[in-house]
Amino acid sequence: MRGDSQALGLLYDTVMFLKPAVLSWDRLARGLTHDPNRGAIAIKAGTLATASAALYLLNREDPRYQDLQDWDRDANWHFFIGDQHFRYPKIWEIGALSSTAERAVERIMEENPEALAKDFARILGQTFGVNLMPQIVAPLYEQATNRNSFTKAPIETPGMEKLQPFLRAKPGTSETMKALGMATAEMPEALQVNPARAEALVRGYFNTWAMYGLMLSDTALFWNKLPEKRIDELPVVRRFYADEPAKHTKYETQFYDILEESQRLRGTLKALDEMALSDLADRKEQNKLASEAGPMGIAAKNLSTNRNDMEAVRNNPSLSRREKREQLDALTIERNNLFRDAVRDSLTAQKGFVPLQPGNHLLMQDGKQ
Repeated sequence: MRGDSQALGLLYDTVMFLKPAVLSWDRLARGLTHDPNRGAIAIKAGTLATASAALYLLNREDPRYQDLQDWDRDANWHFFIGDQHFRYPKIWEIGALSSTAERAVERIMEENPEALAKDFARILGQTFGVNLMPQIVAPLYEQATNRNSFTKAPIETPGMEKLQPFLRAKPGTSETMKALGMATAEMPEALQVNPARAEALVRGYFNTWAMYGLMLSDTALFWNKLPEKRIDELPVVRRFYADEPAKHTKYETQFYDILEESQRLRGTLKALDEMALSDLADRKEQNKLASEAGPMGIAAKNLSTNRNDMEAVRNNPSLSRREKREQLDALTIERNNLFRDAVRDSLTAQKGFVPLQPGNHLLMQDGKQ
């Protein structure tokens, strides 16, 4: 705590949020073991956890709440007042206790103890787990793994590998980054700016400042091309308010996880067939994802069409900024529904999956046997 340790001092200087986390743990430990008011602290924490569980019961039937990403539910209390969606950031360790209470009620009502154990592990890991990777390395690690370390969403989505780097962008990628990509279109691929990866790298190093900087440059350089801003795209306000439709839902990450795993399994089965290793292929095909590559691939094509439609709306000079916002919101609803339906259909199919009998190995191709 005095800072005598040079090794710990170096970690404090290079690992983001490490010192606030250590100070918070220390205060929590002292509060539970030495604070004369620890009984009152425990009562207040328990009261807050009970209120948080009650808030879950109030929200549980709301589709907007059901579609929230896990990190968003764990990090914020959500209040739905009519069509308005407000959220309030949870307090670190006390917030983790509240999230645990919410998940316990949820899983008990679902009779799903296995999911409850996973929820506990995730919440405890996020609250007390420390990633000692220096911040100068963390964004590079994300690039190598193609994953946002916080949301777990892919930086480059499947299908982008079919494009040259300068065209690899998501619907919400900064226009400034897209312009930089287009400026390098004639260069060798190794020198082209990849908008999706470049934005992730800048955000990784500069965080909120990167977001504000890109927002300012987009507004200054591409004002006429941009749609009207949503309320939850405004600085500060976005922390406490979520507009509709949701820009991202829990189904998005789930979709890409299932798609990646099922396509990798299909590739494995195909390679085993070509190697005449049918017995091993039979055993591999006992996996419940064996038949999901085809349906998920079809959904991925539909999502690619949706992404192209969004880009066409953004680039349409005949549309006003308000018209662009309206059409993009409609396409966002369509995209969210595509993610949700694909994931739900896949999970239902996995629950009803019946493995093939040995010797009846059939390789799935584009959803057909």
